[in-house]
Amino acid sequence: MPKLETILFSIRALASSLFLSINSSFFVSIVLVFSGTLVANTFHLLYQIVAAHQLSPEDFAAVNSLLSVLFLIAIPAGTLQTAVVSQTASARACGRGLPQIKALFREYLLLSLMAGAVTFAAVLLAGRQIQSILQLSSPVQMHILALMMLLSWLSPVALGILQGLEMFGWFCFANCATGLVKVVSAVLFIYLGAGVPGVLFAVCLSLLTTVFVAKAAVSPLRSERPSVAMRGEASVSVRRMFYSYLLPVSFSLFLFTFLVTADMIFVKSLFPPAEAGVYSFAQMAGKIFLFLPSAVPLVMLPKTSGMAAVKADSGIILGKSIIITLFISAVGAGVFNLMPGFFLKILTGTSAPSVLLLGRFFSLSMSLFAVVYVLIIYFIALQDFRFVKYLILSAAAQAAAFIIFHASLVNIQQTMCINAFILLLALVGLFKKRGRFKA
Repeated sequence: MPKLETILFSIRALASSLFLSINSSFFVSIVLVFSGTLVANTFHLLYQIVAAHQLSPEDFAAVNSLLSVLFLIAIPAGTLQTAVVSQTASARACGRGLPQIKALFREYLLLSLMAGAVTFAAVLLAGRQIQSILQLSSPVQMHILALMMLLSWLSPVALGILQGLEMFGWFCFANCATGLVKVVSAVLFIYLGAGVPGVLFAVCLSLLTTVFVAKAAVSPLRSERPSVAMRGEASVSVRRMFYSYLLPVSFSLFLFTFLVTADMIFVKSLFPPAEAGVYSFAQMAGKIFLFLPSAVPLVMLPKTSGMAAVKADSGIILGKSIIITLFISAVGAGVFNLMPGFFLKILTGTSAPSVLLLGRFFSLSMSLFAVVYVLIIYFIALQDFRFVKYLILSAAAQAAAFIIFHASLVNIQQTMCINAFILLLALVGLFKKRGRFKA
């Protein structure tokens, strides 16, 4: 009987712990953001499906290669979102008011506008070179890419404001509205015969939508009037953040984005257009496994940054984040691999054996990279940039492997799977050295 009572007590304690975990603000926020992200990613997936079904394989590969260039070059812009979230969460944790926070927002918006103008001009100047490397037919596509670059600097700051203030409801609405506008615009432009330029311009309209939604969400801040001293302090803080935080974060996120998107650029350059089209179909399905658990790091970042600001141990947050990410990725990959032909037929209109095999590899490589991303965001929140050296080695090794081992498209994905696994082990080892691992 004593043993039975002990077992029952343990079960009750475990159930109580699980109930408290599920009802914690962290878990509730993840559920909210996961739901919103799932809807938003569904719209982004519909955008890809529309493009895959309505464009030729060569045109679809052109769209994906240009979007890959956008993701690579726009990494510094995404870094601004991370910086806005980190500084806002720290300011709130330290008890600073809305005027100080608004002053920070103002400085980041000015920085994004200046950087966007410079990027716009740079892409226009390098347009012919990019067009030649990617074997594109029209210079109009380069002009739209330049416009996307400009807008890509504003959108992350707008989302960072919502994420930093933990306005996760508005954050989800902004992402969903962005996806909806993207799909509707793409369908309309394809119907009007705009082709590749129309599909790309739909991205521009979606980025503008993010800015307008965020502006409506933070309307209460309009009444706040930061003093001259607050603005000066914010300006100094942003400049200091640029050198100590933005540069290493920008570089690290660039390396991660290179790891998960540069394969399309290499394939477009190393393989014939028809084979690049096949790979782009599989990549479209594969990216689902990277973005499926993306709600987890979105919620983890402000939580961890706030805890770091008050010197609290955030290891338990990372433990929960990794477990949730692994669960979501395992379920997604498991369901896909049970019926890969069915899902690929719906997503791309084809279930050819070559696409099916690549899709299976993508489900593994992107799931591994999803866990890697959680660890990267955790280290960024703690402003511990020792992980960057592992990203440098990983990116260099992967690029070299692409160039040396590309007898077939499968070799590209095999390289990514092996590289992602090795990088994951390296980052887990780095975290254990911190002595903070908690279940």
